[in-house]
Amino acid sequence: MKVSAILEVNGKEIKLEIPEEEIKKLIEASEKSKKTGYERVDYNKDYYYVGWNGEVEIDDDAGDPTDDTFYDIANYYSDKTVAQNNGRADTLMRKLRRFAVKHREKELDWTIPHTYKHSIYYDHQDKALYTYDNQVHQNLGSIYFDTKETAKAAIEEFKDELIWYFTEYKDSL
Repeated sequence: MKVSAILEVNGKEIKLEIPEEEIKKLIEASEKSKKTGYERVDYNKDYYYVGWNGEVEIDDDAGDPTDDTFYDIANYYSDKTVAQNNGRADTLMRKLRRFAVKHREKELDWTIPHTYKHSIYYDHQDKALYTYDNQVHQNLGSIYFDTKETAKAAIEEFKDELIWYFTEYKDSL
């Protein structure tokens, strides 16, 4: 048995005939498609988001503007663990950013050559946290400190969360 369909491409109709076995394979492949934890759930199914207090909340997708907003701002998860992990990671980043700004003695200016900015990295071989000194390369998502001492103080203050972030945090399924 073959399934017939008409496909319209750029205003032209193309008649397709696809054997039933191929349809089954296509359906199976789509059902096995990669799941990330960020998928939009079906109508009236549960999804997760990080609430105002940092806790993961659950709601059912009613297709209303609130659901759309959560999805549009990437605070909409089909998997609770992904929501929890991202909420925890986002909180850590906000705390580090606040720490960096609170302890900043001079403004960071990327246009002035030979002035160092300091960030935190994890060496997976050494299994240790270090500071990285940088003059001109600004990386997306990095938190920068004006002194090495401030970066080291942040490592001490947030050590457990930083270790979790670099060794256990998973941003998807």
